Amino acid sequence: MDALVVGGTGLLGSAVVSRTGGTAASRQTGFDFFDDDPRDLVAAHDPDAVVVAATVERQSVPIPEYVDAVGAFVDACADCRLVYVSSDAVFDGSDGRYEPDDVRTPRDDYGRRLQVFEDQVGSHDDGIVVRPSYVYAADPLSPRLADARGALADGGADEHYDDVYRSPAHVEDVAAVVTELAAGHWDGVFHVPGPRLSVYEFHERALSALGVDTSALEAVEAPEDGPVARDRSLAGPRFETALDATVRPPSDAL
Repeated sequence: MDALVVGGTGLLGSAVVSRTGGTAASRQTGFDFFDDDPRDLVAAHDPDAVVVAATVERQSVPIPEYVDAVGAFVDACADCRLVYVSSDAVFDGSDGRYEPDDVRTPRDDYGRRLQVFEDQVGSHDDGIVVRPSYVYAADPLSPRLADARGALADGGADEHYDDVYRSPAHVEDVAAVVTELAAGHWDGVFHVPGPRLSVYEFHERALSALGVDTSALEAVEAPEDGPVARDRSLAGPRFETALDATVRPPSDAL
């Protein structure tokens, strides 16, 4: 499969490029999502599949410009398989164990921009949306784990919420899902359902698997009136029945 991976120099994108033998496109390779014509990019590579693993939703461009750029990109991929990597941030975290067809309830601009991209991909004849949660890695160590390991190595305590839940998934497991979907013919939305863990549980298990002493890791409660999304854990019955890929717990993945 000839894959073009937008965001292919990032953590997830580079893992997808490695698995597919595809081509990376990003600012580092000379492609700017908002300034360059995506038709030129797609025409230059003529891929079988295009994977969007770039965090374009976090760039500070006005929403009209964002909507236009997303629409132009999806249109440019009209003759390709299109896989968009979204996020659990399309949910507000009030319920948890979200399924792919649950109503989306984004609580911030990031989540709303994810929703815009999802909707555009939903109108594509051969498009699919993938939603992971809390992607992590060991090599290179993902930022949240690196920060926690650094704090503990400096002899200080490190606090994490034990009442805020996510579904962590190792980057290689997510990349395997994306690769399988890019080569297939499924449509709609797939979740990548890692085990439901509190943020504290995730850090304790992941750091322990890396050989870090977690005795100074502290479990704390999230403030009642804070902005934290309490439970964005994902369910994925379709993932479990349709795909060969699996999502390992942190103790196995690391």
